[in-house]
Amino acid sequence: MISCYIIGDLHSIENLKSHIEKFPLTRLIGYSINAMVNLETVLREVPKILFVDISFIKQFKNALIKMGRLSNIIYIADTTNHAYEAFETFALDYIMKPLTFDLFERSMNKFINFSLAAPPKIAEQNSLNNKIGSISDSFFIRSDEKGMKDIMIKCKEVVFIESEQNYVIVHTEGNRFVSHNTLKDMEENLSSHSFIRVHKSFIINYDKITFVEGSVIVLNERCKIPIGLTYKKAFADRMNQKVIRKKNLNIFAVSKYATKALLIFNLLGNVQDLI
Repeated sequence: MISCYIIGDLHSIENLKSHIEKFPLTRLIGYSINAMVNLETVLREVPKILFVDISFIKQFKNALIKMGRLSNIIYIADTTNHAYEAFETFALDYIMKPLTFDLFERSMNKFINFSLAAPPKIAEQNSLNNKIGSISDSFFIRSDEKGMKDIMIKCKEVVFIESEQNYVIVHTEGNRFVSHNTLKDMEENLSSHSFIRVHKSFIINYDKITFVEGSVIVLNERCKIPIGLTYKKAFADRMNQKVIRKKNLNIFAVSKYATKALLIFNLLGNVQDLI
């Protein structure tokens, strides 16, 4: 079943409750008209779908961004004025009032289609703090000043990502792109199987490492990235998982066999002398 939670006005809640009961795959697990009181409750519940009135986005934008990484947010609005802000918080959909069943059904079908197309999860998300980034193939960033141009970047082409004041620079094998995101945004969204933060200012693509020398990582044979003290242990632990180690020999056993070999050699020598 698709679990749903509603944060909105009473009229919207009543409409959505009716649609959720009517739709065969959805169930309502809670609702509220007070976003501040129930944000922690919603985070604990982690509903598949979170319906939110667009009026809450200005006051609770940062919290909604966090929630958008856990649940699929569908915003309810009277106008299209805040659509851009809504999709900045990882919104699944933006539906207009009046909340007809057709609009509701369209959003549910969109969620189902996205769920079917998504890659299988390796681990379930339990909290914001231990979230594993899920983007492992490609991602979009807005790199123009007006924030209107979305550029798709393939993860396998990224060499490293660098923090620079209020934006990041994504360095690929053939180009560099500036985006008004933070390094934390990139770290939380990109797959931890390919990317690892090694410094307060750098995230690297693990597959681009040529060699590691002391506290310096060399990527693609020429890019040198420092390893920060805070991130040194985590990087070392990950690197140690892939180190091919020489198997330890049993010194006692080797000595025992060497002694036997020497004894046999001496006996053969004595036999040769007798002949």
